[in-house]
Amino acid sequence: MLITTMTDEEVTKEVKTDYQEIWSKRTIDRLVEGYEKQRRKFKIAKTDEYPVVQEFKSHRKNPWILIMRKSEKAEKYTKIGDTGFELVTYYYTPKGLRVFSYLEDQSMVVYNGHVFTRYRMRMGLQIESIIEVVKHFFKQTGNLVFDFYEEENPDSMFMGLTKEGYLFGTKKASVDWIIVKTFVNKETATLNQFEKEQDLQEMKQFFDVHIKAKERREVFYKDMLSLFREKFISVDGKVVPMDRNDNQINLMGGGIVK
Repeated sequence: MLITTMTDEEVTKEVKTDYQEIWSKRTIDRLVEGYEKQRRKFKIAKTDEYPVVQEFKSHRKNPWILIMRKSEKAEKYTKIGDTGFELVTYYYTPKGLRVFSYLEDQSMVVYNGHVFTRYRMRMGLQIESIIEVVKHFFKQTGNLVFDFYEEENPDSMFMGLTKEGYLFGTKKASVDWIIVKTFVNKETATLNQFEKEQDLQEMKQFFDVHIKAKERREVFYKDMLSLFREKFISVDGKVVPMDRNDNQINLMGGGIVK
């Protein structure tokens, strides 16, 4: 069970062990089977993503959230194998909520509670429960695209893209974590205002703290701005991807990791 006194290494081991036990007990298989039956029962269109959230507690007493939807690899949902899903768990540290998304390559995306507080505020959500905000976030995000500034740097910073906005954070190589620090929604950024927006100024300040060498800091920020402008255009004052396909946008050469 995840507890507040655990080290990062102990937390990593607990999440991975619990994840493997969940799979060995066919918990996911049963829930996915229920999802497939629900789609048939309610006659959900085969092209609809139809995200559904299911909560359960593992044998090790950890709370898990399963998000199921039509896999992006499937043009139409015709069989149970067309189900895409993501598993997340969470616990409370002395500093607050921490959420883990466990990836197939055995790395983990880690979200501190601040991310969901910011997400709720910036998306204008009237949801009081932070766990309900977490569920809403994962239902809405779909596939994430991450790009790391310095692949050879074990603690590189990254920018991530979701359907609704941008994620910023750092890697922590010692425990193979991708730590999301904050969320910026697309509605707040226009090309002309990119460097002036309060949210993105916060990100610049974040970079200033984490990139100590002034030359690297300036190059990184200019590259980020340049690549952003290559991939997006401004339409009616809003930023949209040039190809209008959010799931496939790749800001700096990274790949879809979930």
